Amino acid sequence: MAVRFDIKAYTYQQLDADARPGNSTQPESIPYVWYDSQDFATLWTTVSFFAAPNADPTISNIEQANTFSAEQYFRLFAVTLDWLIAASSQASSGAPTILDDLVQIQNGARAILNLNIAQKKYLQVPLHAVHSSGGVFVNYQLGSPNASGLGNYASNWYPDGGYNVGGSIVFPPKQTFICTITGVAAALVATRKGRLSLHGVLSRPVR
Repeated sequence: MAVRFDIKAYTYQQLDADARPGNSTQPESIPYVWYDSQDFATLWTTVSFFAAPNADPTISNIEQANTFSAEQYFRLFAVTLDWLIAASSQASSGAPTILDDLVQIQNGARAILNLNIAQKKYLQVPLHAVHSSGGVFVNYQLGSPNASGLGNYASNWYPDGGYNVGGSIVFPPKQTFICTITGVAAALVATRKGRLSLHGVLSRPVR
């Protein structure tokens, strides 16, 4: 998804008002991405996201399990899914690859993204519709096609902004939400790590 922002002239008064809100009882709103990374085991059927904080910010930035802190509201605009998989060398001619596993998750397992807030369903979306947020987009070859030592990599479609909900879903503070990817059992070659990201606007106290 391309970086987009408006270029306009602001007065010093407008800049002061934006940098130092005068009313501390109202929130400030900023663009924000909440993300969480989880493993898809070789015989997975349910993978839960945002269910536990992680001290490693390269894995997750959720602050509380399945909820947002007091006075934090989050308006969701888009959902993306990235596969955190390093490129690998094919063991032998015709051996299964990363691409085989991603196809198995989407097609073999018929994976679905689910989001419930306060036990009410808000999303039930085939994983085909939840694309990557960016990064490397290539399936490359080193050597002859289908030969041993073939280098391979795959991603979850190209970065087109992900699954767009247009701000129609708002997460209230201190309300439980459950976010999972579910599917039928379909064996993978190896455990694969996926990072699910919620893109939107975070409203929080200015104090």
